[in-house]
Amino acid sequence: MNKDKIFLSWLSPLKFVLTCLIVYIHSYNAQNYGLIYNLGIHSSTLWIEDIVSQNLAHIAVPLFFAISGYLYFRTLTFANLKEKLKRRVSSLCVPFIIWNAIYFLLFYIITHVPMIADTLNSTAVVEFDCKSLVGALFFYKQNYIMWFVYQLILYVFFLGPCLLLILKNMYVSLLTILILAVVYSIGYLELPNLSENTMMIGIYPDMLAYFIFGGFLSIYEIIPPSKLDRKKAKIIALLCFIVSQVIWSINHAEYKDWYLYSLNFLFNIISICSILFFISSFSDKHKSNINIFDYSFFIFAIHPFLLECVQKAFYIKLPHSEWVALIDYILSPMITICICVVIGKLIREMSYPLYKILGGR
Repeated sequence: MNKDKIFLSWLSPLKFVLTCLIVYIHSYNAQNYGLIYNLGIHSSTLWIEDIVSQNLAHIAVPLFFAISGYLYFRTLTFANLKEKLKRRVSSLCVPFIIWNAIYFLLFYIITHVPMIADTLNSTAVVEFDCKSLVGALFFYKQNYIMWFVYQLILYVFFLGPCLLLILKNMYVSLLTILILAVVYSIGYLELPNLSENTMMIGIYPDMLAYFIFGGFLSIYEIIPPSKLDRKKAKIIALLCFIVSQVIWSINHAEYKDWYLYSLNFLFNIISICSILFFISSFSDKHKSNINIFDYSFFIFAIHPFLLECVQKAFYIKLPHSEWVALIDYILSPMITICICVVIGKLIREMSYPLYKILGGR
């Protein structure tokens, strides 16, 4: 079977795993239970949460951007650009607006019902006016998770043709990624105004670099490797993993110097290579009758509010201790993901066209 088809078939399970990792990132509850202030480095729960949320799950967002770039530029040409953009309207723009509207209405209702507002600690009242609507619908004010989709919209619709031109030349592509890495590394520490400006414009230089890097891997057929057998691909994946872990250990040795951001960027790039090379070494196409992997975007979009509700229930109903915090941290994402899948399945069965919109399909 074609290597390309095998690789693409495994991206769906990979995206589901990455989505679950993102839920665990948002499940971090050390501050809620006072672990940082009361126990600090002596807390086993804090150590476990740091390992999972800060270390293992650290690569999830950069890899998502790389996969998005890979899939977008894989068959993109100037001839089919218009058709690609048309499809991205239904898979990016429409879900972005719809989910932002849902969260806006949800928080409007919550903040105007005192009992619910007090339970969820929603102190800022959401007003139903023009300014609030614009902020909610187009700048995800109540729906912070949509910053990811917002970035993709900027890259695809505003920078897409320019990025395609850049990716036509291998050396220009690598130089662009390097420049973005420098802007990211310097901007966050040495030039705070530059960092603030990039945030205002909405362009995150590091995430744009990962998006371009994904396109680079696709256009130049580095992933899946056409000239390497699967054994060599696994060896490369292992070497990349070892290098990334060495970089990660250096990254946490100090905290104040600008080069740590450079090392962080390098860690993400090498980790992306490691995971994608490993996936490309699989010999069989992914086959499963379980369609749970189809719910990745739906889980991604709906999980913040549900996760907060589940964690709030743990916090209110159970005694506050280090071990309860750990149980909360482990179980809350699992419960949330299950609820998301059940809700998604119900919507899908009742109205598949509606689910296609909400699921970004």
